Amino acid sequence: MWQPEMEEYEFHLEEGLYWMEEGDFEEALNSFQRAIQADPDQPDAYFYIGYALAEQEAYDEALDAYRTTLRVANKALSQLEERGPWWVDSNTHTYLKALREMGWIHYKQGDYEDAINEFCRLLDLNPQDSLGVVHLLAEAYLRLNQPEPVMEIYELMEQAYHEQMTSSRRIFDQEEEQYRQAFEIHWQGKEKEKEEFFHFLREEQEKRVEELKLESIAYYNHGLAYWISGSIKGAEEKWEKGLAGNPFVASLLLEDRYLPLDDPEYYKARDYVKRFGDFWKSHNPALVVLRKLWKGKT
Repeated sequence: MWQPEMEEYEFHLEEGLYWMEEGDFEEALNSFQRAIQADPDQPDAYFYIGYALAEQEAYDEALDAYRTTLRVANKALSQLEERGPWWVDSNTHTYLKALREMGWIHYKQGDYEDAINEFCRLLDLNPQDSLGVVHLLAEAYLRLNQPEPVMEIYELMEQAYHEQMTSSRRIFDQEEEQYRQAFEIHWQGKEKEKEEFFHFLREEQEKRVEELKLESIAYYNHGLAYWISGSIKGAEEKWEKGLAGNPFVASLLLEDRYLPLDDPEYYKARDYVKRFGDFWKSHNPALVVLRKLWKGKT
């Protein structure tokens, strides 16, 4: 069998990923085992063994594979000089991914306290949440009927968001003033060209601001925390913001699916409802209020 010019470990790792993509998890596992035989000190193959096992719902074996991933990745990390944020280096990224998947397995199995422990470990190492676990953490707390940590999580996120917005707008104002000063002579007698440029600049700045916005899922979960705490008004305020940012969540929860499906926000909503729709349905009075707000928007 012809093999490309690459290290034996890399070849078998890529081979395993190919078989996983094809849905042949047994062949994938065989390839990952060959990768480990070629180089047992690389964490990625152990991670993908865990992933392939989890896809087959062999969760206990998957957790064992992820624990091995952490051990091997930690050994690799101990040999590295500290060189920047955790999520940049490939070894550290594998370590973080293993923590995320362990938390996700615990979540799916209903072991919410264990899930919370793994997600908190991950966020301690990666507070920027580059692997997107903060909503899973909040939902695990909600499933344990613990709204207070959820409210704290999202209030801190909103505070950080507003601080970032204020800082960004200050930087944008400084950028605009620098452009005006630098090109003052160039734009003499060219008012139309000048205004067109600054209109374009402001549009680009607004796009950058838009990228900073809180994900709308936060408002749906934050509203549920208010609801469980007994504050209907607080819940309504958060759900109004959620509806404004991602109406697909309400559309899917309420089975009122007339919205177009070619929007990226739809897929975020679909994934959220798939994993957390059962919790909403177990709180039917909250859905009644959400429906009222939804009908007011449509």
